[in-house]
This record gives sequence, C-alpha cells and structure tokens, in this order.
Amino acid sequence: EEAFFRGALQPRFGIVLTSALFALVHTQYGFSFVILGLFGIGMLLGYERMRFGTVTAMVTHAAYNALSVLLSSVG
Repeated sequence: EEAFFRGALQPRFGIVLTSALFALVHTQYGFSFVILGLFGIGMLLGYERMRFGTVTAMVTHAAYNALSVLLSSVG
C-alpha cells in the first residue's frame, strides 16, 4: 500500500487527497469514525514519506498493522 499511495500517488496528488483515497480504500470497515482515523493515519504516513522517505512510511504502516492484529487478538 505504501509504495502505491505514498510512492506513486502522493507525489502527484499531495498528502491530503492521497490520505482521503487511502481511507476510502478501507471502507470495508464501513463509513464510521474508523475511516476518519485511517485518514489521520494516512496523513501521518504521508508526512513521514515526505520527510523521511517511503521505507519509513512502510515500516510505520507494518508496525501499525502488527499492533492492530495483536490488540484485536488480545481482547
């Protein structure tokens, strides 16, 4: 996802539009406050990509996904 959204789309469309598209791709969770949270995460990842590069955004995204899986399996 990071290579596509931050690597390919963000340079063309900017952080805000790319973050909105990132959130919309995750609508399998329904239109709720979760989507707003994903928009915020997209903004953070976009900033990271701009400041530190795509690999940093990839590592952050992977850590976020791993933490989400861990927390959902615990309780």
